[in-house]
Amino acid sequence: MTTIYDNYGERAREHLKEEFSTSSIQRDIEYAERDIKDITAFIVAAKEQIAVIEKTTFKRFIEFKKGRDYYAGKVEFSVSVYRVPQVPGNERLKVYETDGRRWVGNDKRKEAIGYVLDLIQKYPEGELIGNAAELIKKAHKEIVI
Repeated sequence: MTTIYDNYGERAREHLKEEFSTSSIQRDIEYAERDIKDITAFIVAAKEQIAVIEKTTFKRFIEFKKGRDYYAGKVEFSVSVYRVPQVPGNERLKVYETDGRRWVGNDKRKEAIGYVLDLIQKYPEGELIGNAAELIKKAHKEIVI
């Protein structure tokens, strides 16, 4: 993806000094004016979307999965935290948090479970899901999930 800097940055302005065709420069001006309109419309739409997001309710999930790392030949545990907007039609959209982690090896099982328990405390409204969620529920029956 090209950026606005690619088209109008310092390199592009330096390139203008080597351009001596007024029709080419005029065409570039027309493109720039069109881009200004598009960018302005994008900014307006982006601000409107931010307003929608700020009013949207989300449901948070803590996903704990157990799988196999075939490269290492060991069991692997992974945790991801994400929010799903409660808007019809967007049920499949996930907004990931930065709390995701991965462990390889059964010896890391306790560490993974401990991390999930920390996340449950950090996000009490989060719903624990995933094929390894039962490990938490069985190991810590006193925790209401």
